[in-house]
Amino acid sequence: MIEMTIDEREVQVPEGATVLEAAEKLGIEIPTLCHFKGLSPYGACRVCTVEISTGNGYRLQSSCSYPVQEGLRVRTDTERIKEGRKLIVELLMARCPEVKAIKDLAKKVRVRETRFRLKNEDCILCGLCVVACNEVVGAGALGFSERGITRKVGTPYDEESDVCIACGACTYVCPTGAIQMEAKTRERFRQLPGPLRLCRYARMGLVAHKVCPNRYECFRCEVDQRMEDTFGTHPAIAIRPAGAKQAERIGEFILRPDVLYHPGHVWVRPLNGKVMLGLDDFAQRLVCNVEDISISPAGKTVNRGDVAWELLCGEDRHAKMLFPFGGRIADVNPDVMNDPSLVRKDSYSRGWIYMMAPGEEDYQVSLLSRYKAKEWLNSETNRLHKMMEGRAGLIITDGGYLLKDLPKSLSNEEWNGRVGEFFLKQA
Repeated sequence: MIEMTIDEREVQVPEGATVLEAAEKLGIEIPTLCHFKGLSPYGACRVCTVEISTGNGYRLQSSCSYPVQEGLRVRTDTERIKEGRKLIVELLMARCPEVKAIKDLAKKVRVRETRFRLKNEDCILCGLCVVACNEVVGAGALGFSERGITRKVGTPYDEESDVCIACGACTYVCPTGAIQMEAKTRERFRQLPGPLRLCRYARMGLVAHKVCPNRYECFRCEVDQRMEDTFGTHPAIAIRPAGAKQAERIGEFILRPDVLYHPGHVWVRPLNGKVMLGLDDFAQRLVCNVEDISISPAGKTVNRGDVAWELLCGEDRHAKMLFPFGGRIADVNPDVMNDPSLVRKDSYSRGWIYMMAPGEEDYQVSLLSRYKAKEWLNSETNRLHKMMEGRAGLIITDGGYLLKDLPKSLSNEEWNGRVGEFFLKQA
């Protein structure tokens, strides 16, 4: 934790936080326009400017992009700051005089008119749409072009984008309504043959293969409403498909750095106050085949250690796994109900099982993040290998990896014993 002072009030915040986040923790309001929670700070509009001192006087800095430091001193409400914000808002009013977000911001900082020559733009070049498309969605359909007063946001060469997936993330984060890529791409998708009119959530990997039945009029779609209710923000921002770092291989198993792990081989992904659960790669390899799944309904309250789901993996092969923490089941993946094999074929994306609202503030205490998870998975791998010692044909000689069809080489009694030993574990 980092200790610092804001407006003569001491605060402790995690290393890596920004001054804006530290101020929010104290309940200090700093006006923003180009800041969006969940996106990398760009610091374009400078409306969130504060005074910062590391020991030798104060200087102006944007609070949304300035990282906290030990002993940092911050002032958020001096006359110098107020006058600076008013000047910035005047410039924004001159560029986009009809934009509601800027009009509202002007009222907040008590600016009635601008002294600068009016233009008729609707884009403030904040970069939120570019960050969302490139760093979050990973489509790369938007970017900046030109320089100086002619700088603008758009597609390469201002041509129709063939990589936009109509996810709507750019429109969702735009504070002025200038970006309408979603609407343009939908028109292009409507011209596609029926089987190619994929739902935007299928293109993001959130649902199984699904063809849009509503001519891309998402406001009429129950899937769209469920996604909004489930995530509380745009799904692309919640799952950050482009933000996941390269997975690591521990022995023959994959470790994903974008999720947390439970010793019972359940992965957990925090998402905007809720968490998503599914099988990790170790569990997928050990169950090998999933014919059916028994799960609890949405709305049910569960406790840590309760049975989360039971997998039917063949005759007399049943694998139970446990809830890593208590809480309320907010949603159940309907795709898994229709196709249980998804829980192992695409566990980390379309094969998630539950969306939960944790009932414990410290629910992550029992979970393992990247480095501890590496040690744990390496230990689990070695333990499984040791169990298989002396079993001819179960270990590949070059590299010592277990065979992919290992479960088929085990009797039902041996298999049930292995999954019980590895899956039915508490932290």
